[in-house]
Formats: sequence, structure tokens, C-alpha cells
Amino acid sequence: TMVRIYLQKLNPKLKRNILERRYTVSELEQVRKKVEQQIKTTQTGFRRAAVILFAVAILMGCLVLIPGENVWFWLHQQLLGLFGVCAIFWPILLLYIAVVTALDRHDSKMSMKIVLMAVIIILLCAAVYVFGNQFRDVSFWEELVALYGDGQARKGAGFFSGLLGIPLASGLGSIGAKIFTLLLLFVA
Repeated sequence: TMVRIYLQKLNPKLKRNILERRYTVSELEQVRKKVEQQIKTTQTGFRRAAVILFAVAILMGCLVLIPGENVWFWLHQQLLGLFGVCAIFWPILLLYIAVVTALDRHDSKMSMKIVLMAVIIILLCAAVYVFGNQFRDVSFWEELVALYGDGQARKGAGFFSGLLGIPLASGLGSIGAKIFTLLLLFVA
């Protein structure tokens, strides 16, 4: 029974090796120590990642909310130009991932969480575009440039709103784009 408890923490190959043979007490003790070391190393890595994500979330929150000067102002404008009013979701979701990573049992990978977060933010940007009814009669690239400027002025969801929003609105029409965007957000 003690072996089975430790097996839950091991990789599949090591599980098979342990289950296929009988171990002496000293060998079980060695397996237990090895598993405990692996768990400790993994937990330390996740804690470190959570602290880094927390710091990045605070930095991004400050970049989005405080205009600042010089390079800070440039970074502020870039974030707003790319994501507009949805830029505030970056620090919020990064903070959420940091807390979940610090408290979670770490069943899923951190990179997958961040990719999913980026997809959700881009879908939110597209939803702002689609529901904002700001369709202009210009080319795709001219619209993206205009959306970037609108994002910097906090009038829309920025450049990324158009990357998905423009093709959806053009291909599906206003109502179809709204329904499809809501469904994509629901799935994500």
C-alpha cells in the first residue's frame, strides 16, 4: 500500500517498473526517498514560477494603468495599441495563473495555461470589435492600423481585436460574428 501511494506521484515508466517486481524494505525506502526528492524539486520549480508570474502580473498592471515617461510610456502605448481596453486582462489573468500555480497540485502545464490565457484575451478583443459595431469601409490593413490607434486612445480593443474580428465580421456578418465569437469564448 505504501508503494501505491508513492506511485501516484511517479511517471508511468517508473510505475510499471515498481509494480512488476517485489521490493525489499530497503529498496522501498530508496524509492520513497527518490519520489520525495522529485516532488520537492517540482514544488520548488512551481513556486518559483508562481513568484515570477506574480511579479510580471504586477508589472503589466502598472504598465497598463500608469502612462509614465520615456520607455515606460512607449511600453504603455504598445500594450494599449495592441490590446486596447482588454490590456487590463493580461495582469488579471497572469495574477490568477500565479495564484493557481502556487496553490494547485500542478496537474497541468504552465505553458498551456498561458497559451489558453492568450487565446481568451484575443477572443475578448475580437468580441469588443464585433459587438462594438465599428466596421469601417477600408482595407484589412488600414482597419488594423486604425484599431491600433483606437486602442492607444482607449476607444477599442486595439490591433488584436481586428485580427480575428475583421475576418469574422466580413465572413459571417454582424449577427453571425457575434454568435460565433460568443461560442468561441464559451469553448475557451
